[in-house]
Amino acid sequence: MAQKKKLSAPSFFQNFDRWHGIFLVFCVLFAGLLVGILLSDMQVMRSFNDTAKIVRVGDQTFVAVQNLSEDFLLELGKENELAVYGGRTWIPVEGLPVELIVVNDATCGEVCAPDQAVGMLRQALTPALLVRNTDINSPEGKALQEKFSLNSVPAYVLGSSVENLERDGKKVLDQLASVLTPNDGQYLIRSEQVGFPVGKYLSAPEIDLEGEPTLGNGTVQVVEFTDFQCPFCKRLHDENKDLIARLVEEGTIRYVAKDFPLEFHKEALPLHVVASCVQKFAGSQAYFALRGEFFDRQSEWSGKGVQAAQAFGMEVAQQFHSNTEELSACVADESVLQEITEDMAEGRGLGVSGTPTLFIGTQRMPGAISADMFERAVESEE
Repeated sequence: MAQKKKLSAPSFFQNFDRWHGIFLVFCVLFAGLLVGILLSDMQVMRSFNDTAKIVRVGDQTFVAVQNLSEDFLLELGKENELAVYGGRTWIPVEGLPVELIVVNDATCGEVCAPDQAVGMLRQALTPALLVRNTDINSPEGKALQEKFSLNSVPAYVLGSSVENLERDGKKVLDQLASVLTPNDGQYLIRSEQVGFPVGKYLSAPEIDLEGEPTLGNGTVQVVEFTDFQCPFCKRLHDENKDLIARLVEEGTIRYVAKDFPLEFHKEALPLHVVASCVQKFAGSQAYFALRGEFFDRQSEWSGKGVQAAQAFGMEVAQQFHSNTEELSACVADESVLQEITEDMAEGRGLGVSGTPTLFIGTQRMPGAISADMFERAVESEE
């Protein structure tokens, strides 16, 4: 009967060490693989921007469908593959995400809301727009203010990734060169040239006020771009005339009127000409009294035709300047019309696109604001 061979102690431990070593090597390799997978997943997660609804995977950019306009979705067609992640549907878009810094003032409120401008940029540039807000009073905001000589907010600054953005095989940067101010890898969008409204000026804007109808001489400057036929201008007049009179009398404001008759208000222009002539002959008090008549009796002439509006204006104007021949000669003078045209051009340069638009100190206030909002704006400028 054969006897079992006994395994000597040294031999046993030698075999045990060999298998133990193999096991340790396997564990190290498995751990490395696991770490690699985790790091890869972490890299993807780091590229995921839930707030902006943008994700970068490898060399492909995806944006959430909720981040796309209907027009853009239609342009994409049916050939693009969709992905589902994080409870959202994602679609690939061309190019890298583009950073957009919105420089704003937290105290500005609704008039500084950038949502509409950002939406337009997403459609015009790329849906993969990484929007980041910074306050004008922060270190970054102050640096950008100095870098681009900013005098209004919100301001929009594109990052360097826009340099590689293409559409239809053409560099977007080349197409936008006329409306961008480059500086050290960043690009300021010139808001006035693309029609983005100014919410607030950092210092009072320079407006040509020489010879313009003016009430008072207060420390807060209020400039109104107005249209006599505009119903919202009438509302502004009706709701604020008593407040304006009080603030002028108290010496708080200097109130200045600028002409901005809109093209589709055909009857407005002849009345602006008549009012300008009355101001030349009878002064600012007469001008404001006449314009008050135009607003109070707007329903009598608005929509009745250009000739009827001019006849109405001339009739009312005689209350303030009785020399009809002198008044008629002024109305026929093309230089008066030229002054109104210059007011309108200046307004457009300041971002005025509708009436009424008020500039109260450093603030731009579009629309028929209430008396409470008007007074608060004035108080904030004192």
